[in-house]
Parts: sequence; structure tokens; C-alpha cells
Amino acid sequence: MSLVIANTDTATSPVTGARADIAPVPTNYAADWRVVSEKPGEVIVTNITAPVTKPETLRFAWSSVADVFKGSPLMASGVELAGDSKAGVSILVQLNTVGYDSGATAALFPVSANLVLKIPCGPAPTAADVLVLIKRLLGHLYGTKDTTIATRMDSLLRGVLTPVEL
Repeated sequence: MSLVIANTDTATSPVTGARADIAPVPTNYAADWRVVSEKPGEVIVTNITAPVTKPETLRFAWSSVADVFKGSPLMASGVELAGDSKAGVSILVQLNTVGYDSGATAALFPVSANLVLKIPCGPAPTAADVLVLIKRLLGHLYGTKDTTIATRMDSLLRGVLTPVEL
């Protein structure tokens, strides 16, 4: 059994190039990262190659979710729910790092990014299914026919939340 995303989008033609600007950065945990703290359901690691004045940490957290359907529109819809259990998990991956102005001031500033997944337990979804979900989420950083996130991100950074096509 695998998870199929129930929603699809109308194909746009043509998208003039691959959306390759979001590609995972290779990570070498063994060479570059060390555990800073660890407790049940959470670990924080630090990048030992980062300068002390520009620290970088990753936080991984996991917790059980009693009812993944709670707050979902599925509960009120009357549709048959998948699975025998409402149990699931919540997974957090959080990056905290430092950016800097490459100009004359070289001013430092904190930047962070979080990804939270709330997933039902059971045979589905698999890791491949979760990847489809993550790609669907990241796809919303693009305009309809954009091949880079530049236009949409420029809008989001200025508080323009509605995609220009709407």
C-alpha cells in the first residue's frame, strides 16, 4: 500500500525548464556535525565546520500524535477514513544558521527554516510517499510557470501572500 496525494493540479504548459533550484544540499554528518544535546524525542546537532561566530544547528524532533484527523476537514466530511487507527507522528526538522551581508558591512543576521510533517502511522505512507508530499509543498514556492523561486519568494518576502495568478 502506498499513499497517493488525493489532490492534483492542472498541468501548465510549458514550464520552460526544470525546477532544479531547490535541490538538497549534500550533508556529511560524520565529518561535519556533532550532537549538542539529546533527550527523548529530540536531538540537536551543531555544524563543527561553521565558525564559532556563525553557528549552525539542526534540531530533529519526534512526537506521537493521538489523532491525526483532529482539526482536519475530513472529520466533518463523512467520508470513509483510511486505516484502523487515528494515531500518527509529528516530525520536525529545524535549521538555525547565520547569514551575512556580503557587502562592505558584512552584517550578520539569524536565519532559520522548519519543516513539520504530521503523518498517520501504518503501512502508508512510506518514505517515498513523504517525499512526494515534501515536493508538493516546495512546489508552492514557485509561480505557475516559473522555473525558479525568485518571483514568488520576492513576493512572499514583501508580505504578498496570494500567488499572482490568483
